[in-house]
Amino acid sequence: MDEGSEGTINAMTQWRTSALTEIYQTAGVAGIEDLITACANPPIVGNILAETAWRDDIPWPEWIIAKGEDFTLGTPMTQCISGFLCASYSQASNNLPQKVIALGQQAGWDAVKFARFLVLAKPEPETWQLAKICGPKVHAAYWQNVQPRLFRYQEDPEFVLEHLLEAKRPRTVLGCCAASLDRISPRHIYVALQQFLQGEESDVPQIDSYDLTEMLEHLEKSGEIEKTELIRLEFSLFPALGYGQETHAAALYEGVMSEPALFTELICLCYKPKHGEQEEATEVTQAAAKYAYGVLHACKRLPGTRTDGSIDGETFTQFINKTRQLCRDADRLDVCDSKLGEILAHAPADKDGIWPCTPVRKLLDRPELEEMRLGFNIGTNNKRGVTTRGFLDGGDQERDLAAHYREQAERLHNSYPNVAAMLEEIAKGYECDGKGEDVQASLRKEQF
Repeated sequence: MDEGSEGTINAMTQWRTSALTEIYQTAGVAGIEDLITACANPPIVGNILAETAWRDDIPWPEWIIAKGEDFTLGTPMTQCISGFLCASYSQASNNLPQKVIALGQQAGWDAVKFARFLVLAKPEPETWQLAKICGPKVHAAYWQNVQPRLFRYQEDPEFVLEHLLEAKRPRTVLGCCAASLDRISPRHIYVALQQFLQGEESDVPQIDSYDLTEMLEHLEKSGEIEKTELIRLEFSLFPALGYGQETHAAALYEGVMSEPALFTELICLCYKPKHGEQEEATEVTQAAAKYAYGVLHACKRLPGTRTDGSIDGETFTQFINKTRQLCRDADRLDVCDSKLGEILAHAPADKDGIWPCTPVRKLLDRPELEEMRLGFNIGTNNKRGVTTRGFLDGGDQERDLAAHYREQAERLHNSYPNVAAMLEEIAKGYECDGKGEDVQASLRKEQF
């Protein structure tokens, strides 16, 4: 029989109920308490207690107060109490939280103790209403301590998320959102990410970078967040995306590569002017410069990129010309050209296979753009990334690349001579690298 089948579950419940009844008949409540302390799964004991025929023999409110002590989370007794209170298939716990609260009020519990007890109760509107009735301090303490796992299967999570955000628990909210983004308001996700950036709930583990990229994609597709808000958010979250996930900041890169002023702002954050003195950096400006450099370094999107990946030549040229003018005014034209060249190395090929595509090679063939061509050379080498090869393999990989770039250079020799010369230099560089790999392979071979 399948271990997860309904029949097996029912049989296990019967066995556990029978065992618990035998313990109770033999050793009474003390025997049950010993079991709770010794067993590996106290919540199951609580669940089964709610199913027993003799459950009404025990004064549960008084027992919970006596054994729960201060209701510290994670102890065997509090886990058992939670299992009993959350038993969804039993009516044994009906009105039990209210009875315990009433006794607690008589005993003069503080707000923290009330909240800790309510955290053990079933996560449902009745519990939340009870927390509210107990007063603002209890209500606030409850939402500051309630655990996210309790809300994973709630039909309407928005109420829960609103209160968690009021309690400044963005990482808890984001953890709840990760499993069911389609049920969550984009505005709640946005607010949670803003609180996360402000350092709220820093004692909770960092959000996973994959989940973060999924949330950003959800926000982008929703259309409910203003473009400028998304750009600022993705810029601030950029380091949290992790290596290789940068392209998921789609709104940020669309903005950077369509708004010359924004691209220029990033350049100015990263690089000092060619002439004169730059203002002394502060901790804030240093962090912004680091973020800006990361954004530019990871950029693979070209201006004028259409939805099919092709490049609109007119939009492309307008962006380049305007950006260069702004950077010239900011005394940063050389670094602008170099960085643009690195980005242009990610250009697509034309349909006939010639690379780079027509708008890019028209630009790069302009005689005055030598700095941009140098940047393109750097970007072409950088985008290759890390390579692997056999222990005794030489530079065949590099020679293949050299042949590829030389073929492209030959196809452009007459029409785009400056681009052809640039591609030939790239080919020569790989030929040189290939010879170096041959030497290294020979040295490794001699060691055998």
